Amino acid sequence: MPSYYLEFILCARKEDIQAIKDTLKDYVRSIEVQHSESCDQASDELKVTLEAPDPTLIFDLCREFGKMKSVKVDEIHAPYCSRPQKDDI
Repeated sequence: MPSYYLEFILCARKEDIQAIKDTLKDYVRSIEVQHSESCDQASDELKVTLEAPDPTLIFDLCREFGKMKSVKVDEIHAPYCSRPQKDDI
């Protein structure tokens, strides 16, 4: 199954950062949610970056917290985990 790298701005409260991570944790391989650097600290815009197999599901879940903008989606062609296999060591 392909994997996707997603990056977007979510218009949600800073207090929701942990709730967003908790909601998405079972559907993503990695996630980072932080205050957006492109706006001042008083703003309620969060920058979300993550890797997931199903972008549509992620977008549906994030809509519970607010509107999304500046959405970027890239398909990842390399395998997620590049640890050496036992035979390679």
